[in-house]
Amino acid sequence: DAISDDAATFVEPLAAALHIAEDVDLAQHRNVLVAGDGKLGLLCAHALALHGCCVTVAGRHPARAALLPKNATFAAGWLEAAPTAPVGAFDLAVDATGNADVLPRLLPLVRPRGTIVLKTTTERPTAADLSLLVVNELRLIGSRCGRFAPAIDALSRGLVPVESLITARYPLAEAKAAFAHAGTKGTLKVLLQIA
Repeated sequence: DAISDDAATFVEPLAAALHIAEDVDLAQHRNVLVAGDGKLGLLCAHALALHGCCVTVAGRHPARAALLPKNATFAAGWLEAAPTAPVGAFDLAVDATGNADVLPRLLPLVRPRGTIVLKTTTERPTAADLSLLVVNELRLIGSRCGRFAPAIDALSRGLVPVESLITARYPLAEAKAAFAHAGTKGTLKVLLQIA
């Protein structure tokens, strides 16, 4: 009852983002890179900031820096073919891009014995030289869904401002336009008003 209908539409993706804390000992992984500034990447940034992590989000939409949690930073150009990101600078990297080309670019950015969490799947296979995984003794973790209770708690306490991720709202009669808008590159969240 304490959660608006708009906020409730974020329970599942926020649960997935919060699940990172169950996959990784965040006390040992304080300096975090989140790859991707889409809805899931932004939610991961908020979830990790709630645990006191120092978060950098690497993305392609600089305007989304305004949607980041307080004290998080935005970095552009780090996910490109010739990344400019600092080698070995992060304890943890989270791939929330859905892009098969990103994992190979993340491997050198994580310190020895650091961790990479894959939060998304890709349409095509990832081609990566995994030698750095062995040489630097990195952990690679697949992480999908999470428990709803922590997400509902965070939303009811207003800890994650999910309403700011809503791009547009359409009446049910305009559902076709809503789905078209939702499928447009760069769109975060489109809602249908049923009533």
